[in-house]
Amino acid sequence: MKKLCFLVLLSFTCGSAAWTSELERDFWSIASKSNSFETLTTFLETFPESAHSEEARSLVIGLEDDKRRREFEDSIFATVGQVTYDAPMNFGNRAIIGQSLASISALTPQHSPVEGLPESYWKDQECSGCHQWTRAELCTQASTYIEKKPLEYQSKKHPFDGLLKINMRNWAMGGCE
Repeated sequence: MKKLCFLVLLSFTCGSAAWTSELERDFWSIASKSNSFETLTTFLETFPESAHSEEARSLVIGLEDDKRRREFEDSIFATVGQVTYDAPMNFGNRAIIGQSLASISALTPQHSPVEGLPESYWKDQECSGCHQWTRAELCTQASTYIEKKPLEYQSKKHPFDGLLKINMRNWAMGGCE
């Protein structure tokens, strides 16, 4: 409906280049901040030759990838069930499957938590050497993954990869039980 209204508005313009340029600038200002697939694709359809077309296409691809990643997460937990604090995790890599969120501080990282950090600082060290996670603090961190785009938290380097964060998000979505 919004798309239709916008296109109707365009059809009533006098067609001046200055007005179209101003409209394009204003629409891009909205579309680029919208985080909306529909708004960005409408921008591309309306202004296919825009100087912002490449950036708009890139944002659309990112949103599509986030949507696929979110659907992937949801399908996993529809199969393996809700993550709870004390129960063993059923999804992840071999370092975290069978572990509970309650026990993750006692685990040792698979790889450096920070690029370039000498092995002597992290190899064979427990996560509790740097993190003093309480259940409440872990829940607060896990809750940040509910609103974040999957690409933001899945692709950042982590000693247990993004798979632990996916489990934490599921746990937070269940109320950190």
